[in-house]
Amino acid sequence: MPQPRLIPFPPSTLIQIVELQVPGHHKVYLTTEDHNKYLRIRDAGDSVDLYVPDNDIPFPVGAVITVEQVGNFNINVLAVGGATIHAAVGASTPAQYSCIQLIKIAPNEWVVHGGV
Repeated sequence: MPQPRLIPFPPSTLIQIVELQVPGHHKVYLTTEDHNKYLRIRDAGDSVDLYVPDNDIPFPVGAVITVEQVGNFNINVLAVGGATIHAAVGASTPAQYSCIQLIKIAPNEWVVHGGV
């Protein structure tokens, strides 16, 4: 029986994990540098407002950003300008270590899912 081949992932397919410290700064604006990243937001006081851009910031359709809440606060996802956010049950994290994923599905449309 032939042995299975292991094919390594090229580095470009791996996401980059980024730690964001936001003490006293409760607003985070996504930029194109956040595309294909895992953002761990910590030290945020009561809450963080995470702003999702419209087409003024050229995220490609299909862009994916994963966000983790590391601490006892909430992350609220808000739209900027003409952007629209679709979410099944609100666009905020419910508890520490919750993760949400933002996916750009059209020029000014994002879907937010996760939160467990």
